[in-house]
Amino acid sequence: MRAWAVWRGRLNHDRLRNGLLIRLAGFRKVLEGQIEVQDLDEVLPSQDESTVLLTEIAYLVQKFPDEMSPRALFEEAPLCHCDDLVRVWLPQAIHSVWMEKFQIAKLLSDTEIAIRDTRQAHEDFFDELGVPPGQLRFPAVLRPLVTFQQQFSILSAAISRFPDRILPP
Repeated sequence: MRAWAVWRGRLNHDRLRNGLLIRLAGFRKVLEGQIEVQDLDEVLPSQDESTVLLTEIAYLVQKFPDEMSPRALFEEAPLCHCDDLVRVWLPQAIHSVWMEKFQIAKLLSDTEIAIRDTRQAHEDFFDELGVPPGQLRFPAVLRPLVTFQQQFSILSAAISRFPDRILPP
């Protein structure tokens, strides 16, 4: 499996789905009175943690065309041994066909929109949390929390649509 696909799996599965989304669900249960915790930090992810995760996801998406295009195979054996004249045009031609066949531009665009919307939900949520924990107002915090959870779920689904291997055109 290529390094990009491993990185995607770790970000999406380990850190997003099994990390941030579970903690947000726990915080929601606290707000709804379903569970009690001594310290909100047990369930509430930090703003820095989620900001870093969003930045890494944006970078992952940006690197996708370079890392997972069949053009990358021309840097490895046996294709790296192609004639220099062939290597001038064939990798880019294959990349162009791959981009079109698998609608990579749409995949990237849809994911960038999900990132943008998640960043906005992130900002709205943490703006609402900008009060001391004793002054949190349940309905005021719950709405942006639900939106934040939904946007991260949408982003996770968008990331899942990226292939985990190089697809030949």
